[in-house]
Amino acid sequence: LVPASGPFPWLSQRVSLLDATTSGHPTIHCAFMDSYCRGVWYRFAPSVGGIYNFSTCASGAPGTTRSDTVLSVFTLNSACGNSSTELVCNDDGVCAEPYERQSFVSLSLTGGTTYYIVVYSYDVTAPPANASNVQLRVERVPPPTNEVCASATPLSLGATSGTNLQGVNDYSLSGTSCF
Repeated sequence: LVPASGPFPWLSQRVSLLDATTSGHPTIHCAFMDSYCRGVWYRFAPSVGGIYNFSTCASGAPGTTRSDTVLSVFTLNSACGNSSTELVCNDDGVCAEPYERQSFVSLSLTGGTTYYIVVYSYDVTAPPANASNVQLRVERVPPPTNEVCASATPLSLGATSGTNLQGVNDYSLSGTSCF
């Protein structure tokens, strides 16, 4: 169970995929050659909506020793193991070398909705005993400091950079005048 309010980043306990089951998992659509097995499940109902990152990259989840993982996020339409909706899936994420076959996903989640994250071992055979552990890292992408009108960043001559990722629309324009 991922804590609803963090603190973020949050790291799961290290889990051996050798102890995971090889059946009863939802179908995923991203594993190369449909080659995945031995999944472990996490449940997360964030208290606040926003963009969240999930990763098995050993650079941020140092308990991961499995070199090749697959990660998927679902909502369930009924009890576990039955009807589910895959929201995102990743096989071979954006992890830095030498972890480029580990997984990373980023998606917008709604506060109060329950999500299920499944981390699989890539391949249909058991991973090596000395390289079978996974650890899940969860982080909330913070909104920009100038996401609302009241905290607008003053512009001056020169370059200013930023992002509107996670921003909210707290203003409206009226009339037809151009400004």
